[in-house]
Amino acid sequence: MAQNKKKGSYPKRLLTAALAMLGLAYTVVFFGPLEIVAFSGNSLVYNYRVVAPVLAIMALCVTVVLPPLLALLRGKAFRITVSVVSGAAIASYLQALLLNGGLGLLTGDEIVWSDYTTNTCLSGMLWLAVIGGLVALCLLKSKIWKQAVRFSALLLVAMQLVPTVSILCGAYDTQKTDTRQYYLSDRGMEEAGSENIYVFVLDRLDYDYITRTLKTDPNVFDGLDGFTLYDNAISAFARTKPALVNIFTGNAEAAFQSSYNNYYQQVWSGENVVEGLKNDGWQTDFYALTYNLFSTSQDAQRYADNFSDGTMYYDYGVLSTKLLQLSAFRYSPTVLKPIFWGDTNYFNEGTALSDRYQYDDVAYAQRLMQTQAGEGKRFKLIHFFGPHSPYTVNADGTRSETETTVTDQMRGTFHNLTAIFDQMKAEGIYDDATILILGDHGSALSDLEPLQKATRIGLFYKPSGSSGTPLQHSNAPVCSANVPATLAKSAGLPYEGLGTPLDEVAEDANIVRTYYKTVCDPETYRERWLCTYHVTGDAADFSNWTLVSEEEIYYSYN
Repeated sequence: MAQNKKKGSYPKRLLTAALAMLGLAYTVVFFGPLEIVAFSGNSLVYNYRVVAPVLAIMALCVTVVLPPLLALLRGKAFRITVSVVSGAAIASYLQALLLNGGLGLLTGDEIVWSDYTTNTCLSGMLWLAVIGGLVALCLLKSKIWKQAVRFSALLLVAMQLVPTVSILCGAYDTQKTDTRQYYLSDRGMEEAGSENIYVFVLDRLDYDYITRTLKTDPNVFDGLDGFTLYDNAISAFARTKPALVNIFTGNAEAAFQSSYNNYYQQVWSGENVVEGLKNDGWQTDFYALTYNLFSTSQDAQRYADNFSDGTMYYDYGVLSTKLLQLSAFRYSPTVLKPIFWGDTNYFNEGTALSDRYQYDDVAYAQRLMQTQAGEGKRFKLIHFFGPHSPYTVNADGTRSETETTVTDQMRGTFHNLTAIFDQMKAEGIYDDATILILGDHGSALSDLEPLQKATRIGLFYKPSGSSGTPLQHSNAPVCSANVPATLAKSAGLPYEGLGTPLDEVAEDANIVRTYYKTVCDPETYRERWLCTYHVTGDAADFSNWTLVSEEEIYYSYN
């Protein structure tokens, strides 16, 4: 009898170890990253269809390879080790469910971890209680412990099975399209025409950053030959999506009244400046992330000449590493989360093996410094990260391996822009070029509160033929809605239906501008409320900002 019991002990240990590892692998390796990707909209360059097979293979490997090795342990060593595995699975699930609220979105903004002292303590107590409880149980009541380990693992899988099926069936696919099948490429970036319009959108170019940078380096904008800086400019929205598309369509009123997909289709189907440019023979290239501008491949192909419908290929080694880090950030105890933190751009970086445009200000600036004049009429939008955190650019425009500052990054960005303009001058195309540099939005300080300060954007405009003059200033009350008419006018097109060009807005104009600020739910960080402001006079004076409505919305665009 003793011999038979000994023979059967390894299979029993193997079963217990396999179930414990299944609970951990399914939760942390498979379901966690899958859910993050599924609910990220299109913020990531890969979607749930891409990652599901990768995650399944990794989870299967963990479940198949490790339990036989774990089962080689005996007695207390086996039970304690399995307790740690099973406890980690349970604690990870509870951590994500109960203690991750308020961490915000992976936008690159610094998380002040010292503000999470209570959360860190609660998280540590949770992990110690779960793992310590299982260890104590395995030492005192081994039979009950075995059943608890097996049951908890199966329960974890069962609770996550239904949402897994929902994700894989596309229930949360807001696009209903496969982003592998189309994207905006980086091809032709260095190719200019004989007539050129350049729009450089710098993410989160808040006017306060301009003021702070000028205090650090008063000469930072000296290279902006022929430009006018509009000191009284605002954006329409507080986030890139939908602020970026508003720059070209001017349609803001319908935002958040329907899904992101429907809203983007609606604004592009209306009158817009890009339609006029294309009808007039302009080549239009959009160097930006697809989802910030278009929601369908039809619109992207219609308006962007650098559209690509080729299959996206991935570096699955890099992708696997990024997915595991995403999962570690979500499931780890709060005290360990800073190790795994990264912004969305970081989790995209290096995963796609294609000419898909990705944020890389330094690399793309170096390419634009090689601009060559050609024939025809060319319009280019270049969406740079600009002064948006994280800060990875030095004041001389080079990449930094350590964190810099917002003023360093601003100086580096404009250092590179000046070098691009110098190359355009060398090619003889600068004077005739129309160039806009503007922020898609400013800094709203908090995603969880209504507007807390006046929020202007930086807006620099060089019309064709204006070179040879130092930077000028204008206090005209303008906004991003003036951009479509400005672009149309610069191209010699009718613009009456697109609004008023920047240079036709008088400094004493009595204009009411509208600004929309979304407020996120503190637990889910999904946009839940929409605050609408009217701005009159000097936008730098917060008393000129009037909150006219605050309403609940049901369509989050983040």
